[in-house]
Amino acid sequence: MTDLLGNLYHSHPLFPSIVNQLRDSSSPAVFLKGCCGSSAALLAGACIRTLGGCHWILLPDHDQAVYFHDDIVSAFGEDHLYFFPSSYRRTASQLRPDE
Repeated sequence: MTDLLGNLYHSHPLFPSIVNQLRDSSSPAVFLKGCCGSSAALLAGACIRTLGGCHWILLPDHDQAVYFHDDIVSAFGEDHLYFFPSSYRRTASQLRPDE
């Protein structure tokens, strides 16, 4: 992530409360509402950089997950970043995307 974007997210007044909630073992999940474009991916990346460690990000469908993954790769690089698509197996006659 560029220094400009990093400073922007780290200086936001709500950033410390999001990081503190992620550190709290009694409620390790954060739900974001009202984010647009790549802002959720960039915020998640900034939190991960601040916290370190291993994190799981779950999204409702394959398309959202691919876009989110690409946004984080563009901002942070591919080091230690993995994409796990659905492991649900289908027959050839059931070729429809995950919902």
